[in-house]
Order: sequence, then C-alpha cells, then structure tokens
Amino acid sequence: VKYFDSFESSQLIFSYISNQIVNKEKIKIAIVASTIMSVQLFLIPQINLLKQKYDIVIISNLKNFDQFDETNFQNCKLVHININRGIRFFSDIRSLFLLIYIFIIYKPKIAFSLTPKGGFISSISSFLSMTPTRIHWFGGQVWYNKIGIFRYILKLADKIISQLSTDLLTECKSQLNFLLENNIVRKEKIQILGNGSISGVNHSIFFKNIDQRDIIRNKFNIDDQTIVILYLGRLNAEKGVYDLIESFKNIKDYKYNLQLLIVGPDEDDIKTSIDSNINHKIKILPFTPNPAHYMSASDIFCLPSYREGFGMSAIEASACNLPVVCSKIYGLTDAVEENVTGLMHDPGNVDQITECLTRLIINKKLRLEMGQRGRERAVKYFDQKVVVNNFVSFINKYE
Repeated sequence: VKYFDSFESSQLIFSYISNQIVNKEKIKIAIVASTIMSVQLFLIPQINLLKQKYDIVIISNLKNFDQFDETNFQNCKLVHININRGIRFFSDIRSLFLLIYIFIIYKPKIAFSLTPKGGFISSISSFLSMTPTRIHWFGGQVWYNKIGIFRYILKLADKIISQLSTDLLTECKSQLNFLLENNIVRKEKIQILGNGSISGVNHSIFFKNIDQRDIIRNKFNIDDQTIVILYLGRLNAEKGVYDLIESFKNIKDYKYNLQLLIVGPDEDDIKTSIDSNINHKIKILPFTPNPAHYMSASDIFCLPSYREGFGMSAIEASACNLPVVCSKIYGLTDAVEENVTGLMHDPGNVDQITECLTRLIINKKLRLEMGQRGRERAVKYFDQKVVVNNFVSFINKYE
C-alpha cells in the first residue's frame, strides 16, 4: 500500500508503479473509488476472479476506514490518493492530476470507476490519458434530493461522467429509467447486467443463522421475546436514520417489547442526539464486517433512505428471511417487492414508517411470510455467483 497526497510524490508514483508491474503481459485494469470501503463491500468477489487474468491496481482513499482489510486485496496494487466524497475544490484538482499521472504511467487498458466522486475524477483522468476503455458504474445519484445550484453542479458532474465514459452500467431498472428521464445518459450506452445488483448475495453467508441470532442477542442482553428492528448502513440524515428513531419513539409507548439496533459508521454523531429516555432501547453500533450476524438476530429490517442506488442491504436482509420496511424510491422499488417481501412508505414520512413497522410488529405471521418470500426472491434473482460472473464476462469483452 502506498500513500500519495501531493504533487511532490510524482517521482514516488513513477518508481512504485514501474517497479511493481510484475507481469507486463497481463492486461491492466485500474479500479477507482472515492473510498476503499465501497470497493471492499461490493467488488471483492469480482476482483478475486479478475486478478487471475488481469493486472489490477486499486486507487482510492484508504484512510478513515477502520475495517479496511488488506488481505482482501492480495496480488493487487493499492494506491492511496486523498479523494474526498464531498466537493473540495483544491483537493479535487490535486487528486485529478495525480490520477492522470498514474494513468499515464500505469497505462491501463480498462479504467473502472464507482461512487460519484470516483467516477468524476476517473472519467476525466482516463479520458485525458487516452485510456481505451472507460467504464463507470452508476450507483445512487447524490443530486436526487438536492435543490438549486448544488443540484445543478452535481447533475452536471454525472453528465460529464456519462459523456467521457465509453460504457456505463447501473444496478436496476428504476435507476436506469431515472437516468434516462433526466437526460444523464444515452440509452445505447448504458446497461444492466442480468437482474441487476453490483455484487449479488452470497447465500452461504446471508441466511437466518440461529446460532448467530443467539450469540448477538446474548451479547446485548436481548431476550428471545423481544422484537428487534435493524438498520444497517451509513448513519446520517440522508439515510433516514433520524426518521427511524422518531418512528421508534412513537411505537415504544405501546406494550410491545422492542429493541432498535442501528449499525454502521456514525457520520452525523447520531449517538449523542438520542433521547436519554429511550437510550436503553436503542443501540448504536459501529460498522461491522459481518452484517449477516445482525440480520440473523433481528426480526424486521428498516431502510428509510431518501436516496439509494439499489439498496443492496435490503436484498441481503431478505436473504436472511427478514421483512423489509423501506422508502418508496427508485432503487429500493427493485430491491423490495411491495406487500410481498416488505412494506413501503414515502421518504421522510414518519407516520407511515410507524404504521409499516407497527403492522409487522403485531403480525408475526406476516413477518414470517414476507421474510420467506424475500429469501426465495433473493436466491432466484440475485445469486452472487451469477452476478459476479455476469460482471467478469462483461469485462472480458475488452481483452
């Protein structure tokens, strides 16, 4: 792993990449993302297959992620540049020029990017360095719920990605339609692989594990009669976490024996904002590399997000036999089949969230039926082996 944060590091970049290219006969792929967490969460199975055939360098921000595991990237090159998720003009310009330099030296045949900022600087850098194949995977659009000039700028960034990329992928039909309706992409340039999803679900990991259910519940002193509601993901307002907490306050006054688990990196310091009167009923837990364990310990999964590319966590929860309560927004409408595998509400509508959760809390039969149908749907449409093979086959076209 090498860290490059300034223009003065250009000689180090040249020396490092030149010395580390072991097999010059292999086709080179550069993977770019704003955070290594995105790569670790979504691309490890694909990378494990691709690295057998290709020479891979992963360029990302390797800092500020406690669960970063280098063993996931064996036989790959890891290069750090300080890509920020938000708009940081001078830092972004520096990252852009560093990435151009890396592309010129490394000379990848394929540049693949994900995350909005990763896609933006990668599409420009790979275009200017004349990388032949430039692929971006569109996840959720950050401008979806923005207004004014900020929305315009972020939307323009996606249009630039679309124009400069040679190929585009997206995760689901509703997101594809959204991109087309907003004139971000041309229909002939973008596609969905198979039934969608970027990485699919490993059904040998995501299933209702009774042993893990007992372990997690014992760890947090949760008895078997308690109904556990789970949120798992980044903790911020955009994900609807505050709405979920407010909804939980509405429900907790009733006779139901409930526990709310909120698991993920706390980006908004949500823990300090919880009402002390219900603090013992809400547990804020850090990022976990084993989300299936918490899903196994739970009874209902809730994702009240305002913006979601596909909602992979909802599919994973379904694979663990959990009914899902989520926002009725593009992306999630593909991940959850309303009134079949879960219940939906308008984004930001606390009363509707409360109503959906209450309906599942009081009706155990409905919880079990939706959970079972969710498992069947996840296995049928989003098996990881199929999804990963679709992606690898797509990349292999550019040999």
